[in-house]
Amino acid sequence: MADADPKTRSLSIEPDTSHYIYVTPFTIECGPDLKPSMVHKELLCTHSPYLRDLCATAQSYKEEISSLDSLCCELAISVQGGNSASSNAERIKLLIKCYKHFPLPSTRDAMRTSIKNQTHAQMMNVKNLLGDAKAPLPPGDAIKVRLSILKPPSIKRIAEATLESLKKIQTTETTNATHDARKAAAQGKLLLPDTSPLAVQMLIHWMYTAKLADAAQVPALCELLALAVELRIAPLVQLVTGRLVAAIIAQIQGPIGGLGVVSAVVPRAADLPVASDGPPAVTQAASPDVPQTASPDPTIRNAPESTSNTPDVPFVALLRYTHTHAAAPQPLRRLVVETLAWVATPEDVSAAAQWLDRDMAMRLAIALAGRLKDAREGRVESGLVERLNEEDFGVEQSLIDKEKARKMEEDGYKNRVDG
Repeated sequence: MADADPKTRSLSIEPDTSHYIYVTPFTIECGPDLKPSMVHKELLCTHSPYLRDLCATAQSYKEEISSLDSLCCELAISVQGGNSASSNAERIKLLIKCYKHFPLPSTRDAMRTSIKNQTHAQMMNVKNLLGDAKAPLPPGDAIKVRLSILKPPSIKRIAEATLESLKKIQTTETTNATHDARKAAAQGKLLLPDTSPLAVQMLIHWMYTAKLADAAQVPALCELLALAVELRIAPLVQLVTGRLVAAIIAQIQGPIGGLGVVSAVVPRAADLPVASDGPPAVTQAASPDVPQTASPDPTIRNAPESTSNTPDVPFVALLRYTHTHAAAPQPLRRLVVETLAWVATPEDVSAAAQWLDRDMAMRLAIALAGRLKDAREGRVESGLVERLNEEDFGVEQSLIDKEKARKMEEDGYKNRVDG
């Protein structure tokens, strides 16, 4: 049988791939033990501007790591060879490349110093063997000249030492990737050590289905909202916020008939007064010989205890989350403040006081003042969703007003200079 036409054969093994959709596997490592979850990088970058920017900045580092791996591989191959002229020339070329064009800027100076020291040590050994200690040496920066003087065995020892340094740098960069978001992104990872696997699974489920699980509880929704804010996924923030608002409204309209803050808190045993018929006990001064109990860390926030083992009602769960998580995102904190200001009874507001930090307490005072002003002026009170939308619009409008004021100030300055 005659051979096929060369043009036909080339076309048969090179199909048209212009219509292919390429996907890159990406790993989200979450929780204290960094449990991995797989997702498509392109899908995650489409939803998350944060990750899209992070991957863009990590591209240069990824290229540097790729160059480092190639350099390490080439040097390892050259070290395995003998001391022939060709092997020696290849080692010298790679050593000069490491010295002058090392890919990682952070360790470039250290690599140059290492190669310079290794070369100097080998040249001193040669001088001692020849018994000519007074002979001048080429300058320390003239690495190419120094390497050309040395014999192949000495070049091989320098190459072996340099290879060990490269391996240590590789190990260090891999370790640092567990603490650096940019380096982790260059290796195809997103590190979320403070996020639970449940929140990540809910995020992945939403990305692929555009839906939230119907049975999602308020604490899980709070954590998902915090993750969405961190990744700057605005549609998911709106969706979860709407789900939380719906849960609070259903609670108020349901059998509970309120926010349930008062019944959710009980005084702690240490705060209860102790009945005693005798005089109050005298507190003994602390003695240096008596071990003292360490004072509690003021940065640790303890949530008020619950009256039972049953799960918290939606608003109490939301309030407890913002209290125990000092870094809770602003949408959650604003939802708590607006709910207390426009829905809560005075008893609820009083009971919730111990759950609020200074910032939220100040925001609540301002919101309560706004509610009283509306009542005096006879305005119709807005619903919770309308209040949140007004708050978002107010923040956006404030930023617009500040930008206009800045531009007017710049224009006035230019006019004064031109005048």
